[in-house]
Amino acid sequence: MACNNRGVGGARLDCPETGGVGACAGNVTLKTVEKVLPAGKRKKVTLAKAKFSVPAGDVKKVKLDLSKKAFKLVKQNPAARKAIATLKGTNLTTVRKKLKIKLPS
Repeated sequence: MACNNRGVGGARLDCPETGGVGACAGNVTLKTVEKVLPAGKRKKVTLAKAKFSVPAGDVKKVKLDLSKKAFKLVKQNPAARKAIATLKGTNLTTVRKKLKIKLPS
């Protein structure tokens, strides 16, 4: 996942066209894979959260906006650039996907 100078990136989501089930909707959460040290204690950090809705049989880009603290952590700590995106919602099984966050050059 590439992000711009303000910490805004995106992820492409597709919803399979199934027999009359309808749109896929839910939440996506981006967390660090490893425990990192944001403020004195090592823990997994939530970098971004977003809601999404994708019509059946369509592909849509979901905007993930990292907070200022999360973007600063990603810039300073290479371990925080390894993240896992978790998708939960209607018409979906829970999906987890590992990502690498690419910073602007």
